[in-house]
Amino acid sequence: MSIHRPAVKRSPDLRSPRLLRRRPGRILIGVLAMTGGAAALTPAISSAGATHGTHKLVFKIDGQARQNVVGAGGIVVTAECPAEACTVIASAKSTSPRVSTGKVRARVTGGGSARMMLPLSANDGEKLRSALAAGKKPALIVTAMARDGYGAKVPLELTVTALRG
Repeated sequence: MSIHRPAVKRSPDLRSPRLLRRRPGRILIGVLAMTGGAAALTPAISSAGATHGTHKLVFKIDGQARQNVVGAGGIVVTAECPAEACTVIASAKSTSPRVSTGKVRARVTGGGSARMMLPLSANDGEKLRSALAAGKKPALIVTAMARDGYGAKVPLELTVTALRG
C-alpha cells in the first residue's frame, strides 16, 4: 500500500517564471512498508541485483533458527559465496532484551564457506539468561554484508531465536 504524490507542483500563478516547482522528498511514501513484507518471504540468499551483462555477487548465510546462544557464548552462522571469493562482516542485535554481539569478519574462498561465531559479552549473556528464565523468547537478528573484489555489496539478515540452555 503506497501513497503516490506528484514530485512536481504547479505554481498557482500562470504568469510566474517558475510555473513548475519540484517538491523535494515527496515522490513515494510507503516503499519501506512494501519491502519489509517482501523481505520476510525471500530466503536468505541474494545477489547484487544487477542487470544482465554486469557483475553479480551471490551470497548465502545459513544457521539454525533456534540456538542455545547463552550456552555456546554466541551465535554460529555459516557464510557461503559459491561463485567467487568474498569478505563477510556479520553481527547480531536484539531489542528485547537489548543485546548485541561483536562484529566478525571472515574471508570466504570462491566456492567455499566459512563458519562464523558471533561472540556474546558476559553482560549480554546475563541479560539473555534472565529473559529466558522469565519465559521470553528473545530473537536476535543477524545482519551480514558480503563484499567482493569488484566492490559489489550484498546485505542479508537471518533471525535466530535463543533457546534455554
